[in-house]
Amino acid sequence: MQIFKKLWWGLYPLNKTFWGFYVFGGLCAFWLPIVLGVLLIRAVPQIRPEVYILFFFGFWTYWAVASVGVWRSADLYKGDVAFAPRAAKLVVGLVAASVIFRLINGGAATIVGRTMGNWG
Repeated sequence: MQIFKKLWWGLYPLNKTFWGFYVFGGLCAFWLPIVLGVLLIRAVPQIRPEVYILFFFGFWTYWAVASVGVWRSADLYKGDVAFAPRAAKLVVGLVAASVIFRLINGGAATIVGRTMGNWG
């Protein structure tokens, strides 16, 4: 838990925060639950709604913490002057694009449909 607290406050170096937590950690936070979720759903199909809900909130919580961490770490960055604003703008752009994409593609209705889709 201390790792996420330091990440939230931007106490890691910007390179580690952006590449380690945001990029690589984001990929892991996305793909690992998918693989585990597929295995769980195949083994116990009744827990499908719970798996979707846990995946959804788990990934988005991690991504929010990593995004704030990159932003705050960029504020404290003392290295290359051009890297910090680019990293912060990229994070803001990706968050905005993700929100717009979710709104265009049905957002909550899509999640409810996936969760409740096969329930007689």
